[in-house]
Amino acid sequence: MSSIIPWWIEEAYASFAVSEEGYPDIGQVCRLYRELKELKPINLAHKLGMTDVAVRGMESKRTGLDSIALRRRLASLLAIPPALMGLDALHSDVSGWWLKEGFPPFIAGPDGYPNPGQVVKYYREQKKQQNSSWTQAGLGIALNISDVAVRCMENSNESLDSISRRRALVFILGISPALLGLDSQHYAPEIKIDQLTQKSVTSWYPQKVSISRFSESLPFYWNGYYTSELLNPLREITDLLRDLSAALLEARGVQRKQGLELLVRYYQLASTIARDQCNYQAAFFYANRAVKLSRCLEHNELLASSFLRRSFISFEQNNFEAALIDLNAACPYARFTRSPLKGLVFQVAGHVQAHRSLSGSEQKQALSLLDAAACLAYAGPYEDDENFVKFSSEWHHVERAEAYLALRKPDDALHELDTASDALLHGGQARRLAHLNIYRAKTHMHKNELADATAYALTALSVSKAIQSNIKVSLIFGLYQQLRCSTFGHSPDVARLGLLLRLY
Repeated sequence: MSSIIPWWIEEAYASFAVSEEGYPDIGQVCRLYRELKELKPINLAHKLGMTDVAVRGMESKRTGLDSIALRRRLASLLAIPPALMGLDALHSDVSGWWLKEGFPPFIAGPDGYPNPGQVVKYYREQKKQQNSSWTQAGLGIALNISDVAVRCMENSNESLDSISRRRALVFILGISPALLGLDSQHYAPEIKIDQLTQKSVTSWYPQKVSISRFSESLPFYWNGYYTSELLNPLREITDLLRDLSAALLEARGVQRKQGLELLVRYYQLASTIARDQCNYQAAFFYANRAVKLSRCLEHNELLASSFLRRSFISFEQNNFEAALIDLNAACPYARFTRSPLKGLVFQVAGHVQAHRSLSGSEQKQALSLLDAAACLAYAGPYEDDENFVKFSSEWHHVERAEAYLALRKPDDALHELDTASDALLHGGQARRLAHLNIYRAKTHMHKNELADATAYALTALSVSKAIQSNIKVSLIFGLYQQLRCSTFGHSPDVARLGLLLRLY
């Protein structure tokens, strides 16, 4: 998580956990202030007209706390500072305050704030003057609801008791939070990359395996990574690394050599998972250990695969020079390895070379490496082996498409992606399918086909969120930033993309 101190701690409130939109966990807030009032759940339940079970669910699972009306009642009953509830604290006792602050003459609602439906309609129509797509149907696209629902929202205030709906409208339409009764002092209107790359993930814990079965467990974890059936099992793998290292202290001879080779492969896996979560410090830590131990073992396949996987970390940080150094180190060892690993090393080397190709000869070198990889790819299909690389003709086309994008050849890139698409759709590899759609979006960006780019970014985001891949979400965030600055930047679809990123 971020090292930045939350605002409620800086302002001398309690150390609540961080919840949605950068506010404290609302259930924890309610429980603390109930206890400060020396009320039991049943006492608060009577005051609210609900059961004590409902109050306990409210505090432990935040059940029902999306309601702005309920939050206001709780703030009043328990003397909770409104900001901790995400509520406006500056205008609750001032009649018609929005007129004095220069806002339009909205009709006052029963809560002393402007009529929320009228506010939403006004700001939507303001956006419509800039971009004609902001009809009720357009706002429905951004919110993923129907135009009928938007009409009911604007005309009858339906669904506007929801805090999350109000926050979404503030973000999409640029409404001042206070007009919808929300806190404006701590609201951050822009998405920050830290929100995406430092997202915490619940670890997955399978049953502990015995040390004698480490070799059998490794395919289980790698397959789980590729198919995304396991979500960030890094803590479990760290435990296995510790146990395996301890077991090796007593191993001798062939058993020790096999154990050390296995340890390298676990380091590679840990590095890959850490990289996917944008934890680059941990990724390099494990990758460096894999390289160092592979050198000691003088094992060609381990050396090639360790350098290859370390190159991925540098490449994803746009450090192409460092990535190429590792790939150039991997290539001599790869020539003596099995075809899948050899082909992937050549393929990635060609791709990275394309990103730094300035001269015609450098471009030819990049394409030559890709051609060598293509020959190996089409000689497959290959069975999985202990290197756990996924090398195939369809994935070669995806990587070749990325290289063509780097060489500013978007039409060639799109052709390669089309070729890869059908096979990946039926391959059960959600992670790679998300990657393909990200690069479809990038390709359409290059061709200035911005509506298509946004559509593919939305599709990729849906999968990337499901598999909790921070690196892919951060790539989509980069696309969103470009789209925001484009001629398509004020469209409902781009607003929808921004909202989904904000809620990740």
